[in-house]
Amino acid sequence: MAVGLNGTGLLVINPPWQFDNHAREILRFLQPVLKVEDAPDLTPDSATNVRWLVGE
Repeated sequence: MAVGLNGTGLLVINPPWQFDNHAREILRFLQPVLKVEDAPDLTPDSATNVRWLVGE
């Protein structure tokens, strides 16, 4: 079994308006493109997570 990146993160400070909506859309597109062939199938919502750490 190949060992790869188990997860990663990105912290955006002072994001532009509606950045979270655009990031979700981009990640839903990228998830199947970046998936390794022998990786388990995940739904886009379980494979990606966009959330606010602190509200406005």
